[in-house]
Amino acid sequence: TVSFLRDVSPTPSWCCAVLWVRQFGAIFAAALPVVLHVLLLQEGWIGSLSAEMLVPVALASGSVLGIACSWSMQRIWRERREHLESDYRVLLLLPHMSAQGRRLASDAMRLARKRCAEATTSTAVEWAASRMVRTAADYVAARIVAGRA
Repeated sequence: TVSFLRDVSPTPSWCCAVLWVRQFGAIFAAALPVVLHVLLLQEGWIGSLSAEMLVPVALASGSVLGIACSWSMQRIWRERREHLESDYRVLLLLPHMSAQGRRLASDAMRLARKRCAEATTSTAVEWAASRMVRTAADYVAARIVAGRA
């Protein structure tokens, strides 16, 4: 189950982008047309500016929007970095999941991963030990047969 979650989970940066769109996408989607409308408005203070002066105003407003976007993305990354870098980060993308439900699901995934690692380790150790015993027995048997000949 852990390998399945690791395989289907998007990269941490894409998970962060999805979370950002959910949290702030509507705000920025509404702000961008308003800013463009104000910049292209013919009446008022902005409309009276020449094209040479309108460019710095447009650059400044784009910079403000970019800084706000970057700040909000970094905020999400800092708050959820541990979960975003884990193998079960896809749990963050499930809609309508409470923080308690996400915590319980991540605890269950950690426990499943631990049990899976323990089972794999003990099975691998048993296989390696039986293989070594078999190889040693074959070697001893070959030496005994070679000694009789």
